[in-house]
Amino acid sequence: MTDAWRERFLAVYEAARGTGDVEALSGLLAPGLRLEDPQLPGGVGSKADLLRLTADLASRCARLAVRRHGPVCVSADGGVFTQRWFVEADLAGAGTVHVETFESFTVTGGLVSAVAICVRDLRSSDVRAGV
Repeated sequence: MTDAWRERFLAVYEAARGTGDVEALSGLLAPGLRLEDPQLPGGVGSKADLLRLTADLASRCARLAVRRHGPVCVSADGGVFTQRWFVEADLAGAGTVHVETFESFTVTGGLVSAVAICVRDLRSSDVRAGV
């Protein structure tokens, strides 16, 4: 996995988080890989559902700030990289919501073959989702 590939993936992934458009990611994922979040409302959902929820949240916010936490961490063999995000949203009548996510991507043969996502609500420090 090269730095250029990783930066390309992160750029596409970051854009998808903001727009909910996951089609751009399809060429970077291993065939048959389905990114699922079993903790989404209503049961099992896809990464597309999670991104749509993010986009919906953004549309209802007076302010939404998404920042990457620090550098992207890469494993010693270069096959896994992890990034952290911090999301701060001001919702009408609901105050400010703070959420932090940790995302770990496993790369095999130049494609993302697995992903782990952990979402933490910083108000309660509870883990809210894991993939």
